[in-house]
Amino acid sequence: MAQATASANDLCRGRFLLRCPSRLSEPPAPGPAPDPGPAPRPRGAGPAAVPPRERAAPGPRLTHCRPGRRSAAATGRTGQPVRVSFRVGESEDPHGNGRSNGWGRPRTDSGREQRHGAAAPDRRAGRRRDHDHRRTTPAPPGRLRHTADRLRTRTAPLRTPRLDPYWTAAFFFLAFALVSLFRFRTMSISSWDLGIFEQAVRGYAHFQAPIVDLKGPGTNILGDHFSPILIVLAPFYRVFPSPVTLLTAQAALFALSVLPVTRAAARHLGRLPGLAVGIAYGMSWGVQKAVDFDFHEIAFALPLIAFALEAVLRGRWTAAVCWAAPLVLVKEDLGVTAATIGALALIRTRRASPLAIGLVAFGITATAVTLGLLIPGFNGSGSYDYWTKFGAEGGGATIPLDDAVRTTLWVLLPTTGLLALRSPLLLVALPTLGWRFLSHEPHYWGTDWHYNAVLMPVVFLALIDALPAYGSRPAPGSARTPTICRPPSWPRPSR
Repeated sequence: MAQATASANDLCRGRFLLRCPSRLSEPPAPGPAPDPGPAPRPRGAGPAAVPPRERAAPGPRLTHCRPGRRSAAATGRTGQPVRVSFRVGESEDPHGNGRSNGWGRPRTDSGREQRHGAAAPDRRAGRRRDHDHRRTTPAPPGRLRHTADRLRTRTAPLRTPRLDPYWTAAFFFLAFALVSLFRFRTMSISSWDLGIFEQAVRGYAHFQAPIVDLKGPGTNILGDHFSPILIVLAPFYRVFPSPVTLLTAQAALFALSVLPVTRAAARHLGRLPGLAVGIAYGMSWGVQKAVDFDFHEIAFALPLIAFALEAVLRGRWTAAVCWAAPLVLVKEDLGVTAATIGALALIRTRRASPLAIGLVAFGITATAVTLGLLIPGFNGSGSYDYWTKFGAEGGGATIPLDDAVRTTLWVLLPTTGLLALRSPLLLVALPTLGWRFLSHEPHYWGTDWHYNAVLMPVVFLALIDALPAYGSRPAPGSARTPTICRPPSWPRPSR
């Protein structure tokens, strides 16, 4: 059996050499006896002197085998090549699979090469093979779990509850924009309103009057509906002169209205119920029908009404007035809606607030001036053309009562389950529903157009106001909570 010896230089090179018994030049000399170590010193004695290191006596001169070969005494077969070197830091595999490199893979050559006498591969080839094997080995579960934890930690700021309304609004913006662009690309146009407003915005973009030839040669759009807020889209249209600009802006405005509804619901009801209410608002039938209908100026009314009513729920009356006042620039009838928001602020505060009173007066005055002076002055006819839609040729309303009731139930029942009737915020919907009852236009009472979109933020925020707040507890002894009598044996609470 081969006796293994290693010199200091061989160990630094990371290689063991086998000494073959058949090639010994002289028998090995017996080594010196093991050093028993220093004798124990008594307690209290000083430090013992360290003797100088003795140089080991030179051993017998050895004749080593060729690299990569062992003798017949060691292998049992003459001339059997085998690779016996391994890297520094490697050790014997405890399972008997040869030497291991720390990952459980032996460094010795395969048994096939040892059995059939194949030449040992080059050392660099073996290292390259082991490197490729480690690279293709799948990562252990612990590493995957660590990567997932790092990803979760880095994205934690994006998953905070305060960002939920923004992510919800971003999702609906993508959805609304894709639907609008798909309908435009497939020429699924339901009316000529997109062309009308595209010509009006084109005039604003070129610093001209909003002339719409689709309504008639030289017709000013301000004489049909007073909507000067469209001038906000002029810079974007000047850069991107296409109807797609209007459709994208409408998708952004509708998605923007999702933000205050979701935020108010999350603040009042909790995170998950708030997300549910926000998603339900974005998917409500009134908003969806407005998205399907090309473009209309009421897209500006939805975020203004939603932000104003959110400020009312939070008791921020200055913000409510600032959000409601621009409604007079969206459409001529929304001035009354702004006045109703001011009246709602008076009801909620139960005091004569100057801002609320000023909003009521401003909304009613703006509507009267717009209908009596501005619109007749722009259209040249001296009157408001849509007065003819109220009543039947000056007579009473001819819209069937069952159609009006059915549409009103469609506004309240599928969206809020009639729970919105418990909130005073529903008063904001009365002006829109009121002039509908006075009109005989059948499109106002249908569900296929954009006329019900302005009612959706009103009914959903009224639902939020009607539901009990998250974490609220009824007062002790109230009718909703049974009173628990304390037995005399219970200790009294400390004051």
